[in-house]
Amino acid sequence: MKGQIDLAKKLGCEAAGVWPPPLAAAKGLAEDEIIERLAEALRSIVHYATDQGLILAIEGEPPLVINSPARYKKLLAARGMERLRVIFDPSHFDLLTGGKLRPDILLQELGVSRVGYVQLTDGDGTLRKRPDGAVGTSKHLPAGEGKYDLAGLLEILYKGSFRGWIQIDTWETEDPFRASRLGRQVVQAALRKLAGDVPPGGA
Repeated sequence: MKGQIDLAKKLGCEAAGVWPPPLAAAKGLAEDEIIERLAEALRSIVHYATDQGLILAIEGEPPLVINSPARYKKLLAARGMERLRVIFDPSHFDLLTGGKLRPDILLQELGVSRVGYVQLTDGDGTLRKRPDGAVGTSKHLPAGEGKYDLAGLLEILYKGSFRGWIQIDTWETEDPFRASRLGRQVVQAALRKLAGDVPPGGA
């Protein structure tokens, strides 16, 4: 992980992502032990990344050990995790709160100040099926083809003083280039409405 942070720093990155292990890694462990083991694995790299001037953000997903609001909150509250941030992916935030088509619920619970960066995707509140029958992860759809209020989510982020990076998440979309264009258009429209302009070079 240190090598990855060093590479990100060398490439001029401002943020880096990290993913928790799959659910199988926590089999037989008590709830508090799951959180403490993950926090122990992350402590030194969180401090290393932030000391290098990078934001380190973690992404919870249904098939990973951070797969609920409670586990997210426990991890963020653990010793040494004060500078750890989260990756806001609407589809994952929605599924972790029961697939109610309300990713804003967990966003508000964790707080905009804990968002490291955004992976913008639309979704329909369903999981992708895995051939082996294991728990899949959230379905990702191009902006405007799902059921999320992306403009509303961007407004929550903006009003919460988020000014970081927004990555258009095209994972397993049929046409990632088209999904990128649609996502960019949503971000640009939100910036025009909320800030009155679009940054040089677009969103």
